[in-house]
Amino acid sequence: MKTLYKKNQHNADINTKTKLLRTPLNKVCFLGRADVVRFLLDQPQIDYKWGDIKGRNPLHNAIFGPKGGRDGKKVVPKGLDLQLGTFGRDCPEAAQLLLEKGLDVNLQDIDGSTALHIACSSEALDSIPLLMAYNADVWTYFNCLNAYSKILSCLT
Repeated sequence: MKTLYKKNQHNADINTKTKLLRTPLNKVCFLGRADVVRFLLDQPQIDYKWGDIKGRNPLHNAIFGPKGGRDGKKVVPKGLDLQLGTFGRDCPEAAQLLLEKGLDVNLQDIDGSTALHIACSSEALDSIPLLMAYNADVWTYFNCLNAYSKILSCLT
């Protein structure tokens, strides 16, 4: 948090992107740092709708549960072996801040998954009621799959 505050004082780009096109906001959402999310969302130049190379926006990252990602959402204490890390949880506090800011709950990543689908598939049980309260569409992914299967059937 101190680093972001200092960078902000020196007019550093808080929307800077990694090789995977992740911004600091994407990362702190994944790490469940609602305090830093609040700080970043208060910055007038923040791009809170940005999606990374897989189209995952900060909301997608905030709701990843303990089964998210290749090996789950690992939280590794500094200096310890990766195998000793514990599985992190979703962060409905960060998700709520993003939704209150106006981020669309039904935005899809490149696979057609919305935040609700990611929450369900990664066992983000604390975030599912919040997403439903913001009118998450349970059919979006299935409609996408249905359209995709129709396209495939036309090509074969």
